Amino acid sequence: MSEKLVYTYIKDIARHLWNPGEYGHASLMVGAGFSKNSNSVSGDNKMPDWSELSCKIYKQLYPKPVSNPENINSNDNDTKEWEKNKIIKTSGMNVLKLAEEYKVIFGRSNLDKMVENSISDEAYEPGELHEKLLELPWSDVFTTNYDTLLERTIDKIDTKGRDNYRIILNQKDLPGSIRPRIIKLHGSVPYSKPYIITEEDYRTYPKLYAPFVNTVQQAMLETQLCLIGFSGDDPNFTSWLGWLRDNMHENCPKIYLCGVFNNLSKSERTLFENNNIIIVDLSELIDLDRDYENIHKVAIEKFITEINNLNKTSDSIQAIPTELVYTENYSIDQYKELIHLLKSQREEYQKYIAIPQKIVEILSENLRPVFEIVMKNLKNYSNKALILIYELLWRMNKCFIPLYDYELKKIEKLLECNPIDSYKKIPREYTKIFVNSWLEINFLLANIYRKNSKYEKFDITMNRLDLNSSLMNSIFLSEYYIEKSKYYLQNFDYNKTIEVIRKMPDTADNYISIKKAFLLSQLGLKEESHNLLKKVSARIAQQNYRYEYNASLKGYMNLCSRTLGRNEDYDSILFSDSDYKESEYNTRNILNNLKDELIISIQNAQEKEVERTKDFNPNVFTETYGTTPKEVTNAYNLSYAYLSFMDNLCLPVYSDHRDAVIRAINIISGYNNNSEYVWSYAIRTNDTDMYDKIFKRYYIIYNQGEYSKKLFLKLVQLLDLYEKDMSSNNSIKIISVKCTIDLLSRFAIVQDDSNVSNLIKKLILFFNNSTLFKRKHDYNFIDSIFSRLSFCVNSKVLISVIDDVLSAPYSGFDFSRCFYCCTNKKNKNIIPKEIFNKYIDTIINKIRDTDIKIRDNAISRVYLLRSCSEMKDRDDDISFAIWSQKDSFGFPKSNLFLYALWDELPMDQSIDFKDIIKNYLIKFQFSYHVNENGGISFGGESSGIYNYVNCFYDSSLFVNNFKYEIKWTENELNSILLKIIDYIDKEKVIINKEINFFGEVDNSKNEFMQLGILTSVISTVCIINDISNKDVNQNIEKIFNVLEETKVIDLPLKVIMNILTDGEVIQNLRNEINYYLISNESKKVMSGFFTLNMIMRIDESNKFNFKWIYDYFKKILLVMPYLSSEQSRSIFIYLKDVLQINILKEPDYIEVMENSLYKSFEIINRKMKVQRDEKFNDIYLLDSLYDLSSLIRKYIISLESNDIKISNKLDELVKKLKSSILPEVRNMYM
Repeated sequence: MSEKLVYTYIKDIARHLWNPGEYGHASLMVGAGFSKNSNSVSGDNKMPDWSELSCKIYKQLYPKPVSNPENINSNDNDTKEWEKNKIIKTSGMNVLKLAEEYKVIFGRSNLDKMVENSISDEAYEPGELHEKLLELPWSDVFTTNYDTLLERTIDKIDTKGRDNYRIILNQKDLPGSIRPRIIKLHGSVPYSKPYIITEEDYRTYPKLYAPFVNTVQQAMLETQLCLIGFSGDDPNFTSWLGWLRDNMHENCPKIYLCGVFNNLSKSERTLFENNNIIIVDLSELIDLDRDYENIHKVAIEKFITEINNLNKTSDSIQAIPTELVYTENYSIDQYKELIHLLKSQREEYQKYIAIPQKIVEILSENLRPVFEIVMKNLKNYSNKALILIYELLWRMNKCFIPLYDYELKKIEKLLECNPIDSYKKIPREYTKIFVNSWLEINFLLANIYRKNSKYEKFDITMNRLDLNSSLMNSIFLSEYYIEKSKYYLQNFDYNKTIEVIRKMPDTADNYISIKKAFLLSQLGLKEESHNLLKKVSARIAQQNYRYEYNASLKGYMNLCSRTLGRNEDYDSILFSDSDYKESEYNTRNILNNLKDELIISIQNAQEKEVERTKDFNPNVFTETYGTTPKEVTNAYNLSYAYLSFMDNLCLPVYSDHRDAVIRAINIISGYNNNSEYVWSYAIRTNDTDMYDKIFKRYYIIYNQGEYSKKLFLKLVQLLDLYEKDMSSNNSIKIISVKCTIDLLSRFAIVQDDSNVSNLIKKLILFFNNSTLFKRKHDYNFIDSIFSRLSFCVNSKVLISVIDDVLSAPYSGFDFSRCFYCCTNKKNKNIIPKEIFNKYIDTIINKIRDTDIKIRDNAISRVYLLRSCSEMKDRDDDISFAIWSQKDSFGFPKSNLFLYALWDELPMDQSIDFKDIIKNYLIKFQFSYHVNENGGISFGGESSGIYNYVNCFYDSSLFVNNFKYEIKWTENELNSILLKIIDYIDKEKVIINKEINFFGEVDNSKNEFMQLGILTSVISTVCIINDISNKDVNQNIEKIFNVLEETKVIDLPLKVIMNILTDGEVIQNLRNEINYYLISNESKKVMSGFFTLNMIMRIDESNKFNFKWIYDYFKKILLVMPYLSSEQSRSIFIYLKDVLQINILKEPDYIEVMENSLYKSFEIINRKMKVQRDEKFNDIYLLDSLYDLSSLIRKYIISLESNDIKISNKLDELVKKLKSSILPEVRNMYM
């Protein structure tokens, strides 16, 4: 036998093992010779084979002649005769007769015992070769051996995700048994008896053990049967061959007999071949000149190695030859070998759902440079060029290598020069590959155009395909509709997506069916998707696919099942990929591995783009923008690959992939602002927390403003679908209704007033009628939505929606609060009289309601009506309704509104509101966290400190426009100070002992800081009003000491203590004031401006001379425009509080103020233009413009209230703000 022929046989066996879907499975029958490969526990002998067992029987039946010293010749003759008879009786079928004799003489049980003793099963362990043999994916393993070596090997082998072998000891166990199995045909020690060994056993076996014979016969018909461990004259081998021939006659298929048969004669080989027994002589695999201890073991080991090598598919992968990278002037005809290579590997791997990363790496080697060379030399736009380009494009698509624009243009020209009708003019043998190449290139182009938002080109390409749909088979046609579905899905057109999916032809292709199931699932059609997936599962179960392809399909199917939200045990088994959990071809593994690799690459890329180094000179840094580092390039490429992988497979965004998707989107968005499909994936994370990470205000406005406008309209249509089915709690139409509404509230910032008005109307109707948002915590979501929309609201929007707002149920959400931004003096008369009259009676009645929720809702509406209209004829009725219910302090009863609102609403003249406020401030008791026994509790009722401090501040001399400034006595102020001392003295244990399980320390520190500010306000009131006695001063000092002890002492209290004790502010504190005013920390800026305000008020009272403070103020105004956005926005916020200081209304201060405001606007505007053209990394910039606009508006109001004319510069500034790109800015002035 030639070596080449042996390898041909081995290759055929390997095909059955590794690719059963195409070639059928392989089964194995193991004979006694294989047991020689076991390991002896004692290490001094080998397990007997069939020949050695028969010799033992012979010796017990026919003892060897005893030597007679007197007759040597006779002894020699007897011994020779005995040896001669032994050879005869232990050869071939005579062994069975020998065993029969033993049974007759010693009995059946003794025969069985003799077999057990001879084998000594427990004295041997399975060898390494047993493990290697059973690790091959045999469909079934039959054995005539009595020992349990094979059974004991099961627990030691790596099944590589396949089912492990099940043991069949008795023919009764056969029905219902599942492959792969180890079937003991002739018994198994010590339990399965009798052992098939006698002549009678073999004669009656076909009848008594017909199920076993039929099973082996079935294996021969359905699989490729291989025998190992048998010799040519083995009675087991010859008997089984006879039984099978008797049953199957000339239909008996070929059987491979594997072993070392180098001594087999030509006639013996011919005899075997005539009986369809193919001798696989493993001696051809080894060097016969060497001296082997166990030649059979070495040969079988080599045989198994060759089988395994033929499974290493990556060995057949070839990268594109490197020499092609350096070949500049090849013509298309010279790429024949390359086309052949590309085509053969495409045919090998295109059947897999996804390709393992290690194979992708080989496929992508030299691909990009060779593609570039081919494109560079592409001048002859022939049909051969079309085929070459297709093969390269398929490979690039599988390797996720993007194309450049100039390459796309050349491909477009190639298609233009090769219209589909060209196939009629080319040789018939090239017709199919030409048509397939033409169709596939168009598919790939359509996919690229969709991903790059080139929708006009996408439509042209898809129309071109549609016109030639008659040339498509069912799979091509399905792919066409899938690509179209992805387009509509990407644009959130629910109805169109369903319409296209319904056009998909029925196909038995599992990959296409699973894709369709994915799309159905994302449309919320879970049951339909589930039913389709069950059909696919049934089809896969009926096929004998190759292990790798099964892993690919099962992993993909499992991914789809995870989108269905079903937790049934039946489904978890039906769609399980657990048998392939370790397979590199498992689609789920490939996805997860790609995600993990992406996360690592992004971590490596962090802070690599821009290198910031310290210069020699102080306060100078150098930023280096050189060549993009490889880590950043790798992160981009993997981000593109990851999202393309998900897109190609129609995957949704899984919960454990959301973070990776957002990271990938952020990476890609930094380089490509045109990728709407990237945004589509961000949206389809279906997670509002993820939206916070990517749908930033600046990004929507500057990078995707136009797309946001289009997307807004699509999402409105999606909301309309939800409105038609308001009772469905689990329906998801691409994204959930909650996510739809969340996104609409974000994208509203780039919409015109009409679209904003329509959205608000829809949302009011939806929230009122839908059953989806009736739980208590849903109100927080609704509140967040309308808080966001409030920045898009102006008087025009209010007029448009006021009817909807006022007609909403009072038991529901209070929508009127969204329009408080319109309640300014300029909008005093925007609500028509007929609207006021239409709703006022109902509102007044609802204010009288004892249900506090309904009452508060009505109060909110009346506040909106009164603030935006001049109607006062119902003021008495409104006042009576509001004040008809009071709380313990005398304020109108409410769970929402505080003291300040009641001053904005009608109030009877008999009500002494100032006295009510004073009563509240004196009688109110803080809620303690530390009880009398020292126990601590959080999470209950709020301490009320924040509201209390604000009320005292607003009713003090710090606020000029509050008409209820309270005059205090020494005793009254002292009682408040004592209340503060009692609270902080008891609560300080939380800070001192750092009891911080749930943020208790931070909460207590914030409360202490508020009480420090309150103490500073009281101290300022005392100084200005000459309220000063020993008790008051001592109590202020006590508070100071406790706050200092807890390290919560803040700047205002330190300054006021300095004034009280020394009558001045020392230089160190002045420096600290200056530092606080321009700090990066908002809290410090707040403290700085409060201190500034406090010192100015004291100076204004002429109690002390602190004129230096105004120089500080001027310096702040001069530097304010040039500070960072973070610093300046805090100044804009807290500068408002000092606008009422009288000296600041003098002309020179007004000029400085106006110049600073104007300059601040110019610089912010310039920064915004720069940020728009680069990565928007100044997260405070838009807020700084909003806060500046708010400051300007308040400053203008302050000037107007003091009859100061508004300058041309301020007028010009307001005009610019009115045309701002930010709706929250322009709406302030509308």
